[in-house]
Amino acid sequence: MDIQIIVHIVVDYFTTIQQWYIARRLCRGSKELITTKKYNDSCFGKCTVAKQCMICQHQHPDIVWLHYNSETIQGQITHCPNWYCRVSALRSMIKHYKEKGCVLLKSPWRPNNDCQIPRSDGSVSDGTCDTRCLLWRHNVYYVHTGWQYNGQLYTKYVPLTYYTEKIPQQICI
Repeated sequence: MDIQIIVHIVVDYFTTIQQWYIARRLCRGSKELITTKKYNDSCFGKCTVAKQCMICQHQHPDIVWLHYNSETIQGQITHCPNWYCRVSALRSMIKHYKEKGCVLLKSPWRPNNDCQIPRSDGSVSDGTCDTRCLLWRHNVYYVHTGWQYNGQLYTKYVPLTYYTEKIPQQICI
């Protein structure tokens, strides 16, 4: 039997993300079929409480929430638990991040989010930073940082080179 028929049967009738993953790992031809499939990556995250899939627009009792996991961009994409809607939601989220200049990382660029934040007056404040993504502006990577002072929350974008010279691996679609 032709590999294309097998892959279409597997992914069209078994709709869990595990089937999609297995189809991608089957062989090079199978991976190419899955990778070149047309996905709906035009959705973007927003604040919602709906039980409707933002990809296929169907009501579903077991709706899944894909939360943006950055402090730079907030929102979530609701989607069905099937692989097509899940992959489309992930691709949409990555595309939305990219349009906003936010670069998602394959792994955190440092082991914890505690950091020293340089201040404009030359001092340094203890704070936290986002280790899962970076902001790309004017050919420079920036880290989203935040600290508290006198009960107020402050944020600042610090060049990544302040912390490390190593550029982490990015997630690509």
